[in-house]
Order: sequence, then C-alpha cells, then structure tokens
Amino acid sequence: MLPFNDDNLTPLNDDIINEDAMRAIMLESGPSSEFIGMTMADGATEYIENDQGWLNDLIAVDKLLKACRGEARYLDVTMLAQSVAYNSDSYTLQGDPLLDAIIEAFVVLESIFHLTSIGQHYRPSPYAESFLCAFRGFAFLHACVEIDTPFMSWADAESTVSELNNRLLSWRAYMSNPGFNNQCRRAYRNSRENRESMSEWIDTLFKNHAYLQVIRVDLGYRKEIATSVPYEMANSQRTKFCKAFHYNPLFKHMVGYAWKLEWGQSRGFHYHLLFFFDASQVQKDVIRAQWIGELWSQKFTDGNGTYYNCNFNADTNYYYNALGKMSYYDDKKFKGLRYLVNYLTKVDEYASLAVSGMTFFHSRTPPLPSGPRPGRHRQYPSAF
Repeated sequence: MLPFNDDNLTPLNDDIINEDAMRAIMLESGPSSEFIGMTMADGATEYIENDQGWLNDLIAVDKLLKACRGEARYLDVTMLAQSVAYNSDSYTLQGDPLLDAIIEAFVVLESIFHLTSIGQHYRPSPYAESFLCAFRGFAFLHACVEIDTPFMSWADAESTVSELNNRLLSWRAYMSNPGFNNQCRRAYRNSRENRESMSEWIDTLFKNHAYLQVIRVDLGYRKEIATSVPYEMANSQRTKFCKAFHYNPLFKHMVGYAWKLEWGQSRGFHYHLLFFFDASQVQKDVIRAQWIGELWSQKFTDGNGTYYNCNFNADTNYYYNALGKMSYYDDKKFKGLRYLVNYLTKVDEYASLAVSGMTFFHSRTPPLPSGPRPGRHRQYPSAF
C-alpha cells in the first residue's frame, strides 16, 4: 500500500505551503458562500456569516509580506510624492507597489487585530506579528486606516518616506535573525507533524477497513450568543460530547474521529469534526451526520448549539468530495480527503488560536491485524 502522503501531490503536501494552495484548500474543504446555514436545536436554519473572508485577507497579507521581505529596494520620495493639484503645496504618496503593499498589510492587520475582537482569540503569523511591531504607532499608516493616503507638505512627505524606509529596514533586519526563522519553522513543524500523524492514522484505518463512511459535521452556537461563549465552556461541552462516543449507540460502529477548534469573528468558537464509520455496518451518511448534529445542539449545549451537515449535497458542494462511503481505492475521494487533512492541520499557520489546551486532535491509531486477514483479497491497489 502506498503511503497517504503521496509526493506527487505538490503543492498540497509541501511543508511550507504557499498562499494560493492554502486558499484552494480552504475553498475545497469549507463552505465558500458568504453565509453558512447552521441548523438549530429546533430544526430551524440560522444563517451565520462565514469567517472565510477575513482568513483569506490574512493569507493575502502574508503573501504580500513575504514578497516585501524578498525585495531589496526602498522607497524614493521623488518618485512617490505627487502634487494633489496644479501648483499645489500639498502632496500625496502613491504609485509604488511596495508602498501599496505596506499600506494594505497595515490596514488589514490593524483592523483585524486591534480594531475588532479577533485579536482576543487569534494571534498573527510570524510575518504579520513582526510587521505590526515594526510599523505600529506610525501616524501616516494609522491615517491610512481611516482615509486614503493623507495630504502633506513636501517636508512632511520627505520625513514620512524616511521613516517608512527606517521601519522597513528594521523589519527586514529582524526577519534575517535566526530567531525569526526558527519561529516560522516551528509553525511549519507543528503543521507537518499533525499532518503526518493524521495521514498515518487514516492510512491505518483503510488498512483495517476496505470501505468507510466518512462524515463531517461543523458544530457551533446560536448566532445571538456565539461570540460570547467562552473557551472554557466550549471546551467543556466538546469534551462531554466526545465522551458520548464511547457509550452512545449512534457511535457504535465508529472506528475513528478527529476535531479542530476554530474561532471566528461572527461564529465564535466552533469545531470541525471528521468521523470514520465501518461502512459494512453504517449506511445513510447524511442522516447520521444530522443525528450527530442534533445530539450536540439538543443534549450537550442546552439547546444553544448549531450544526452544519457537510454531507448534505456533498457531491454538489465539493469538487473533490471526500464524504460518504469511500473505498480504499477511490482516488478522487482520497484527493478530497487530502484537502481535508491539509485544512485541519495547516490553516492555523495563518491564524493560530491563542487558547490553552489542544486545538487539534485525532483518536488513537488502531493496531493492524496480525495473521491472515478474513475476506477476499483486495483486487485493486490502494489510492493512497
């Protein structure tokens, strides 16, 4: 059997995944619409704003910042300062891609981490964090958050560009330090280790079972309370919910599960759960996903929970659909499953949850059966 981490699947399996691949993973693995229809305990559908938009903004900013790091040039006031009108003594700074990138990055990061509640739960990537430290308190950039590039005198333009270059020089110098590179590698290493562990786990599940039912359910809270639910409550309710896997008949034929905790500006704390059931014992994946969601919303959250049934219309919603019944040789579904693995283990490279405790988990890897295996010999090579 080939390993789950197929080397031919670049860039999805690169340790340092690029931003465009990350966006593709997010689009394939999560709802791409502006609003997500979460089902409440009473069966009603409540539409909650999708947080994917601002995560895309963070990914785009990281791409800009990495490009700025790679540039060697600095800003020139004679090329930037443009008179706002004929014979005017007022100037504006514009027309340079490097300046545009600095302004765009600062506006996005300042808005997300200092002007909204997101910064209470997320921390920026190493690139974004160091950029904010280098340019924080710079009046020109703070003015750009409120308006377009402000008007100024020629002397102020010279002073502004000089300070921009000084801060840019300082930021680039910081990023050349071994400590910064170690910080970046730590994030990549955590993602790589989680991905390798989850891939080995899935590989073993399919060595033990030729067919599995794959179910994904996203669990959260009612719109009215979502952003006010503390981490301690969400973690406690998730823990009790996972304990039910050992005694509730709904999970009798479950062979493994994984979850990831996220926080969103509109959705608050919520969980992405992935379940694997023995397909010889379990049918009707869409209904089972609904039952799992109802169990969360009705029993473990006192009616305050909501859920998104990812298996519903999965063939339509996902080009590489990994959900439902999957065979060990289904190449297309395994491609979708690889998207899910990368999504569950890599997206926090851009927005890590700043909470105590785990934000990602999968159940233990089962032992492989010893001796001759019952049943027919597998007719096809594994799609792994």
